[in-house]
Amino acid sequence: MHEFTDPAARELIAHVLDTHPDGQSLVTEAGHRRTLAQQSARGAAEAFAMTKAARLGYEALRHRLDPRYGRTMHRLIVIAAGAAAAGLLLAALHSAGSAVLRWPGWHPVWVSILMVLVILILVTTATEIITRTEPTSLVLARRRWHRAWDGYLAAVRVERSDAEAAAVAAQEWCSLIDIYATAHAASAVGTGGPAAGSPPAGNGHITPDPWPGASPM
Repeated sequence: MHEFTDPAARELIAHVLDTHPDGQSLVTEAGHRRTLAQQSARGAAEAFAMTKAARLGYEALRHRLDPRYGRTMHRLIVIAAGAAAAGLLLAALHSAGSAVLRWPGWHPVWVSILMVLVILILVTTATEIITRTEPTSLVLARRRWHRAWDGYLAAVRVERSDAEAAAVAAQEWCSLIDIYATAHAASAVGTGGPAAGSPPAGNGHITPDPWPGASPM
């Protein structure tokens, strides 16, 4: 454990660790939670750097392949035209199907199957057209950026959770120290001075960090 330079604080903490049943557990838990918070903070920083690099890589590739964003407009035009064509074709199939149903030899089930097959062909064709309007490398770069962003959000949630747990654990340990310091300060005032062998009273307020500079081992 870190050696305090203040003799009063060092003796008081040693007294708490030796005499209080929860002292050692609280300081160990505080150190453990602080280590986790530091690790998750580093993880969040690394995830942010990866997200930033992935986004910049995607934007650089998009600027090189489509400097004026013309491909995006072309894609929207293709999608709108495909949707209009699909709507017209489905309307025509509906009208034809109604007329076919009156023809002898045509069963309504086969007409329905035919319409479903035509719709599947239209959807597959539209998907292929949309895919080919954007290079595969750009699609992969955008997906990589989105995955990195999702990973960063998850890392931030872990970082916040660990930071809150570390703050709670440190507060519990410091509250115990402060209770001991306040009690000994009151005892010293009542008796005119600390008893022989008792830890120093201090001022009743210990630094909020129970291990300044380094976490306990």
